[in-house]
Amino acid sequence: MLVICEECAKKYNVDEHQMKGVKARFTCPKCGHPILVRREDSEPTPHHGNTVLADNPRL
Repeated sequence: MLVICEECAKKYNVDEHQMKGVKARFTCPKCGHPILVRREDSEPTPHHGNTVLADNPRL
């Protein structure tokens, strides 16, 4: 799945099969922004095609 950092717009490919749970969290290596992603098949998230916009964990 394609994940885009909300801070710097850097794109990352995340392999859903390597995710141990429904959610995964990592830090953007480019800007340091924390990124939280959910599996596409878990629950509805705002997305466009196969592009998933990363949730903002600061909320």
